[in-house]
Amino acid sequence: MSSTLSTRRSQRQPLSCLNCARQKIRCSKTIPCTACIDRGQDATCHRESVEVTSTKQRRRIKRIERLGSEDEQRASTPAQAASPPSFAYNRDFTNGPTSSTPHQSPVTPASFSQSRVPHIQNDAVVTLEFLSHGRQSILRMGDAAQSPYNATTPTQRVNEAFSWDPLVTIEQARLILAFHQEHLAWMHNVVHMPTFRDQLESKISTGPSEKSWLALYYALICTTAYHADDSELLDMGISTSNSFVQLLYNQSIQSLHEANFMAKHTLFSVQTICVLLQVAYNLDQGDLFSVLLSAAIKISQSLGLNRLGPDREAFYCPEGITLAQYLIEREVKKRTWWFLVRQDWLQIPFQNTFVIHANQFNTPVPHNCFNDEERMIQDGKVVLQPSTTYTQNSYSNEIHKVAVVIWKHQEKMCAAGHPGTSREGLMRLYEQTLWADKEIKQRYKEMPGFFQELKLTSDGYPPHVKKISSIQLLSTAHKIHTIHRHFQLQSFRDPMFSYTQQSCLASVGRDAIRPAEEWSSIARRGGALLDALFEIEKSLCYSGEAQFKIEDIVRRVMQVDANFQGDLALGPELGDTFFGLPLDWDFN
Repeated sequence: MSSTLSTRRSQRQPLSCLNCARQKIRCSKTIPCTACIDRGQDATCHRESVEVTSTKQRRRIKRIERLGSEDEQRASTPAQAASPPSFAYNRDFTNGPTSSTPHQSPVTPASFSQSRVPHIQNDAVVTLEFLSHGRQSILRMGDAAQSPYNATTPTQRVNEAFSWDPLVTIEQARLILAFHQEHLAWMHNVVHMPTFRDQLESKISTGPSEKSWLALYYALICTTAYHADDSELLDMGISTSNSFVQLLYNQSIQSLHEANFMAKHTLFSVQTICVLLQVAYNLDQGDLFSVLLSAAIKISQSLGLNRLGPDREAFYCPEGITLAQYLIEREVKKRTWWFLVRQDWLQIPFQNTFVIHANQFNTPVPHNCFNDEERMIQDGKVVLQPSTTYTQNSYSNEIHKVAVVIWKHQEKMCAAGHPGTSREGLMRLYEQTLWADKEIKQRYKEMPGFFQELKLTSDGYPPHVKKISSIQLLSTAHKIHTIHRHFQLQSFRDPMFSYTQQSCLASVGRDAIRPAEEWSSIARRGGALLDALFEIEKSLCYSGEAQFKIEDIVRRVMQVDANFQGDLALGPELGDTFFGLPLDWDFN
């Protein structure tokens, strides 16, 4: 009796270990599994012993075989062979209707009947796994080159080897990726460029077998063509027109859809969305990418990027790759996940909501390390660099800290609740805003010296680091402005919120606009105009004088900013448009 009670009946042998099944967490389905190894329970990792009862399963198989034989009889005539079910099956094993060639052999009824039964069995297993453990089928996907969606005939392989990229030559692609690695990879920091460049070399003769990799390839080319200087693009023989950037962008998005990225989850697809993000917003594709970002977050969660676990001295390295490759891949996954976290949390001021909660992931912040394998991996470990050493990760790691403050501020505001008409409730919210203001400014003070303009020295740093320092300053000013968003209007009417005016004006009006010695003449005119607007706003709200003249304020501001080259040819027009001054008014 006791043995009967201790043995559970099941229609199949369990794949997950007993520890993971009890705790309802994802299992790698190996003994010992990676989850038990991480928890130090590898000695107790085992599968549950069950009594397999497959009577119902055999009945289902017989019923499926009977249906398959009926389909075979219906497909015996030419008219029935071209029926929609047969076409749908054939489409799944090609690159789509547009990629079909005369060399493709039609799917015979016999092969259809033979392959249909295990396909439906697998679907049943996947359905059960989905209900109990989540999207395990995504994690168990093999190499995408072996996927039926990427199956091609030998004739197609030969053609792809010579024409898989009609937009740029191989030599141009090498130059562009090298330029991207040196000057632009810090912007997204989700691609390990040395590895990607090696992948390009391996795909030159055979062509890419994964459409998602091709989408990432075009995304990197597009980002470089958009951000690089025209002279640098011309040196590489690349077009500088906006239409070429749009063409590359469209090609990347098209490759994503051809890869069926919403159903076939790969890291390449997530990286593509991350890389294209800034270009997409500048091409007026913000609505599309707000949805793609949400899709990238869900794809990343199905790939397990949110549950990589803390960094440890020893890791379980899967078979087929070296330890160095595993560590590099882990760092890339960490960077990709935190890119999505950062983007999700930094948009909180615009939507007052977020998708990712801090309790929903345990992936640590990426290491500050170099990217070349010789300096990145030593003695089987990732070599950590101090924050004062500039690496490709330095910029994103500092922005991560600011994003965490934005998220905490939102959580504190929600915990305080809606103030309604209570002034005490409003002041509680303002206290949280003052806390966030202080925290963001403290994060900027703690940034390495090469990210602060007053402490920046050009010795030993890449040329673009000087621009990054300006970006950090402007970004910090922007974040300070956004956390005060709830009190911008009140600060004009109520002196209790006057700190909002002081903080925002000090950050935006002075720190971000004044350091403009290297700006062009037209940019300085815009800076002078903004200075005038800030000065007038401040005078209108806080001036103790009962009477003052706008002309005097504008003249004083223009004299302060009169050290730029060129004349103020646009001065009268700006004065007439923004200040109501006559066109013949003298700015001097």
